[in-house]
Amino acid sequence: MKHRAITSLILTVLLFAFCGLSPYNALCEENEEATYEIISIGDVQGAIKRNDNGLLHVSPLKGETVAVRGVVTAKLLAESYGSTIHGFYIQNIGEDIDSKQNTSDAIYVPLGKESTLPGPDGDYKAEVGDFIVVKGKVGERNLLTQLYEASVEKIVSRGLEPSKVLPPIEAKPLDNIMASYRYWETLEGMYVRTPQKALVTSGPKYSEIGLLHPAHPIAKRTKVFARRVFSDVHPLDNIPSKEFDDGNGMRILVGPLALKGASSDLKAELVPVHTFCKLANSVAGPLHYAYGKYVIQATEQIEVSAGDDPSRNNPPQAPDLNAEFTVVTFNVENLYDYRDDPVDDCDFHGNKGSVVKPPFNYVPNSEKEYAVRLEKLARQIIEDLHSPDIIMAQELEGQGHLHREGRHSRQRGAGWRRRKGRFRTGAVSEDCRTRRTSLRYRLRP
Repeated sequence: MKHRAITSLILTVLLFAFCGLSPYNALCEENEEATYEIISIGDVQGAIKRNDNGLLHVSPLKGETVAVRGVVTAKLLAESYGSTIHGFYIQNIGEDIDSKQNTSDAIYVPLGKESTLPGPDGDYKAEVGDFIVVKGKVGERNLLTQLYEASVEKIVSRGLEPSKVLPPIEAKPLDNIMASYRYWETLEGMYVRTPQKALVTSGPKYSEIGLLHPAHPIAKRTKVFARRVFSDVHPLDNIPSKEFDDGNGMRILVGPLALKGASSDLKAELVPVHTFCKLANSVAGPLHYAYGKYVIQATEQIEVSAGDDPSRNNPPQAPDLNAEFTVVTFNVENLYDYRDDPVDDCDFHGNKGSVVKPPFNYVPNSEKEYAVRLEKLARQIIEDLHSPDIIMAQELEGQGHLHREGRHSRQRGAGWRRRKGRFRTGAVSEDCRTRRTSLRYRLRP
């Protein structure tokens, strides 16, 4: 039986039980007295029961101050309302791992805007491979179990390689979404690896890509363009006989937050992918939970092998102008011009912001950059979409695009006009960034 409470720490003969495992050697050789009791991270995370909702699971030790020991597996870096947010994951190794399969052996240590936390000899800055003892208050933020107000009580050793000292765990979620949530919750924060030759089934969305295990029946379908996850109501869903069935829990999400942390660069991203291509490598990282999603934050860059081109999947055909007209929707994804709207606080560099805080990564950096993007969008409308008669453009900046008609020469050549007034879809067509939906039509010769 593996130990749940490892030390009561006056370091006595009990500690020498660990001396056969090299990461513990440094600890075994010391004789100093500690003022804390180390428990397994599994005790902190708590067990996931058979019928639990994994998304709603909270630590049974919430609010208590605990000490845990583990290896730093990854540093995470994210942006929130214009601020850089730091944090890292630690995971139990060796004898510290509990014997239960339904508990996670890892936990997140948030640092907020700071990059360090108190250590035994001053400020401590986490590095991947550090084997440390962390003391903190157990809490939940957006249902991710964390150690708040944390301090590093001891640096046991440095330079460990997570991939060598941690048990290999290949992600293989279940089809049923609720069963999948329970599966993921037992791995929350743990070092999880994507399967070899995983199939890209979606993405990128919010800088994340969706994968499918290559052994899944969907990945083995005869028709290549059917090899992706469809919604429950779609006729190509894995259970087409029911409208709402399993919720498609088989997706594996991968994100870039550990890449950002490793490089200290918020601009670091996963390389571009498209649906139906495959990963040429297997990447690993901590399983991070946020906004209802479990995401493997890859510690290394993905490599992509060629796959089937999704643009070949029933592409738009040129209409018969004597008998047909065409209607399309086109999400132009944050199309802002290079002008400062005096009544908008978040549409230009240097604005103070409103609900959205600076810096604004969705506005162009120059008039030239804006013109180049307009040219690309115009080509897509004219060439790929064959100059549709009616187009509903989404995510346009309210000022400028809706009030200046026929700005671009290619658009004027296609005969575009804007409908007078605001076109509404549902109750609201403008969000906190003044993005709107615009209905436009083309005048045929």
